[in-house]
Amino acid sequence: MLHTIIKGNAYQDSVVLMLLTNKVSTIDGVNRVSIMMGTPANKDIFGTSGLRTEELEAASANDMAIVVDTEDASKIDEILAEVDAFLASQATKESSNTTETARTWDKAMKLDADANMALISIPGTYAAAEADRALDEGLHAFIFSDNMAIEEELRLKQKAHEKGLLVMGPDCGTGIVNGVPMAFTNVVKPGNIGIVGASGTGIQEVSTIIDRLGDGVTNAIGTGGRDLSETVGGITMLDAIAALEKQADTDVIVVISKPPAKAIRDKVLALLRTITKPAVTIFFR
Repeated sequence: MLHTIIKGNAYQDSVVLMLLTNKVSTIDGVNRVSIMMGTPANKDIFGTSGLRTEELEAASANDMAIVVDTEDASKIDEILAEVDAFLASQATKESSNTTETARTWDKAMKLDADANMALISIPGTYAAAEADRALDEGLHAFIFSDNMAIEEELRLKQKAHEKGLLVMGPDCGTGIVNGVPMAFTNVVKPGNIGIVGASGTGIQEVSTIIDRLGDGVTNAIGTGGRDLSETVGGITMLDAIAALEKQADTDVIVVISKPPAKAIRDKVLALLRTITKPAVTIFFR
């Protein structure tokens, strides 16, 4: 039997929720459990795994959704206690961390005046405003957040292009920037191959194959899955290819994407034909 619990305005990032799901799944009597934010994309994932319920439809992107498959309804209280205890322990770990933290842009910029990248992982409703601030501060924006309107994505990427910056995302799940891993990233060797991808799983697969074959990666730049749509126009992919063309450490460029709009695919291919470095393209159909 499926049981649904919605915790309103209880945002947690996906890493914490995966760890929490693993923890709750060990409770005796729990057949299956999934804990995610109530975004439309996550609701589809609940559905794919057979855990989508009627109660789940009321959850918003800022709500934590817990769906449990158990025959013992009395387990729900135990599960909620485990969830609360786990989240409290995470908060304790953060508060006991000796690393200085910043809760405002001004303090963050003072802590590291040389920073050139902002990683944004907050509810999508607020992500565009923070990405705007990052660009105003002269920072590239890596937007892990999803659920951002495509019109906002286009506006941000146009602004970044005008400033000579990159907006990676929204819903950018993986990246390597000058050897620094971003979000979900496999450990791969440094090397001379640069990747630009409108597919997070594609970037991960290709980068690990490169590593397994003995080569390495300079940068793996995620663009977000909608970058090669007609609406967005491939702004980040085109700018990232141009950046890798100029980077001395990159000798080969790999481009990978979910099914792109034909006109945008052709624009990307036209650019690749003008650069001096060898390029490999992988466009899924």
